[in-house]
Amino acid sequence: GAGSAIAATGVARSAPDGHRVMLGDLSAFSTDTYLYKKLSYGPVNDFASITLTGRTPYVLAVNPKVHPYKTLDELIAALRKAPAGTVNYGSAGMGGPAHLTAVMLERAAGVNMLHIAYKGTGPAMPSLLSGEIGMLFTVYSSVKPFLANDRLRILATAAPKAQSELPDVAPLASEFP
Repeated sequence: GAGSAIAATGVARSAPDGHRVMLGDLSAFSTDTYLYKKLSYGPVNDFASITLTGRTPYVLAVNPKVHPYKTLDELIAALRKAPAGTVNYGSAGMGGPAHLTAVMLERAAGVNMLHIAYKGTGPAMPSLLSGEIGMLFTVYSSVKPFLANDRLRILATAAPKAQSELPDVAPLASEFP
């Protein structure tokens, strides 16, 4: 909760006895320092990094039945024609990396969408698959199982360069340098 700040606070307040480990993400150790005026932990001073466990790009996944677009340019053109705040998107929570990626896209593209914040990717995925929301900013691994049968489509990745797993998907950085 709170962009991992609740968990990070609990770990930071625990005894430094080597028995508690936190598998943290970008929220807990970077973005939260900018989103919250006062954190009860210091990402640098209260934690010791052990290892990088993995990386996965954030992607913009759409339900093709709601958004039949094949490219990000087509989606943005449609968003620019739609009245502000009438097209929705979901994320795994307010202020998390996926939500911030969407806000950056809105600003870069000059569009205004309606954000639907979920309590994690788990609750958001059924809404995307059913068409309750038309798009979701999330990690690639969450949508990968639904790409083969075209239940979902990826229009962009937030990675800084093209990904080997997604060679035909343009990074947002190339669309909005």
